[in-house]
Amino acid sequence: GAGGENTDVAAHLAGFVTGFGGGWLLARLAGLAILRSPAMQRGCAAVTALIVAAAWAWGLIVAG
Repeated sequence: GAGGENTDVAAHLAGFVTGFGGGWLLARLAGLAILRSPAMQRGCAAVTALIVAAAWAWGLIVAG
């Protein structure tokens, strides 16, 4: 959730830090030119969507 007493603030913060760090590392290693290509943007969008869907599925399965 995004609000309320059951919100896992540490998990949200860890996700932000991991995403920021991963993006920074990818930009440093791959270079910004390749990251601006439409194919790379579509690929990154697809991977992001899959990660979010997997996280929600895992959360729903664990919750019962």
